[in-house]
Amino acid sequence: MINETVWDIINAEVYREGTNRLMGEAKITLPEINFLTTDIKGNGIAGEYSVPTRGHTENLESTLTFRVVRHDAVQFLKQDSLHNLNCYAAYESDDSATGVRKVNQLRVDLRGATKSLNMGEWEPGEVNETELVLTLNYLRLSENGKELLLIDKFNYVFKTDGVDYLAAVRKALALQRVARS
Repeated sequence: MINETVWDIINAEVYREGTNRLMGEAKITLPEINFLTTDIKGNGIAGEYSVPTRGHTENLESTLTFRVVRHDAVQFLKQDSLHNLNCYAAYESDDSATGVRKVNQLRVDLRGATKSLNMGEWEPGEVNETELVLTLNYLRLSENGKELLLIDKFNYVFKTDGVDYLAAVRKALALQRVARS
């Protein structure tokens, strides 16, 4: 049993292509995960039931908000490759049994293409609020170095807490794909 109280995020950083720290980025909105579903209804069922399709999600999107439109935001309009982001957050937690407060790490790796770039409004004395939306084919979430979630759409991987829910699907389809790490 974990006796831990989690506090707020202390701070976060976003790196593009694993090396370049994004400057001017104010916040990142991580994707909402919704499963594709099939509606089942008919004789023998009291109504309707939406069944999630194993390991298949609706479109994953992530939004980055920049304080002003500049190079860091506009570089995402490049069309010759997918964009890779590594997002790090530090958060505090207290162990209620020992009273020890510690700093923890969350890491989210994203890969995808630019869906839209809203360059915002200019008003004297105000933040610009440039919004970039990425549509994702890859998402990995780790906490303190332990992988919690991996979604790799092109390689048929949906893994949570070490269990790959699409492994049997890959086998049934005779696919020999291996998830990128």
